[in-house]
Amino acid sequence: MAPVTFWLMAANVAVTLLTTLFVAEPDAFFWNWGLVPSQLGASLHGWVTVFTSMFLHGGWLHLAANMIMLYFAGRLVETRIGPGRTATLYAVAGVLAGLAQVAWDPTSGVPMVGASGAISGMFAAAVMLAPRERVLLITPLTLFIPIPMRLLTLGWLWLALQVIGLMGADPFGGGVAYMAHLGGYAGGLLFVWGLGWALARRRESSRADYARRLAIQHGPAPSPRYRTVYVTDSMGRTFAFHEPR
Repeated sequence: MAPVTFWLMAANVAVTLLTTLFVAEPDAFFWNWGLVPSQLGASLHGWVTVFTSMFLHGGWLHLAANMIMLYFAGRLVETRIGPGRTATLYAVAGVLAGLAQVAWDPTSGVPMVGASGAISGMFAAAVMLAPRERVLLITPLTLFIPIPMRLLTLGWLWLALQVIGLMGADPFGGGVAYMAHLGGYAGGLLFVWGLGWALARRRESSRADYARRLAIQHGPAPSPRYRTVYVTDSMGRTFAFHEPR
């Protein structure tokens, strides 16, 4: 089960459905609630659009492409780091994606919409968490012929396409915020790296506390020139030995 992934998908679909049914002027709506780089610092509302733009899409095809990516990457990530961290990752990557695009083209007056920046972060996290996972690449660029590869290989290929697009040789025909994709991807990498560091520190702290409790139970080293070291093996057995200070 991956509840956060499905709720995020539901939210994106619901917003697109509601805007399709009830918004008479989509262009004005996107201008008001999409992220417009040149308007970001003009008011508090500009900063609000950093978040609202993550749930807006330019059409059902745009939505479908993003939701397919979110479905596969999101489930893989959420089963490994949990729902709370997955929701945080989506938000962090989405914000960094928007800010990266603003920094790249701060004078742009074109509204930026779509969840692709946040999903790029989710994809980066999936690559880090399961690099050897085997996937099938099916895209128009391959004439929809399935190509098996490892997730790490797909990650590098995806990065290459973003850089090519950013340099002007757009493989997708224009209208793609490539710097947002790269910013979101960097956000996902940093999030998983930071999460791993935090968990490692927590494990280290737990081991130190356990060693201190054992020292209280078993007494100090036989001489001030030695210290007691406790080592726990993979079977959960703890051994004590003394080493020179």
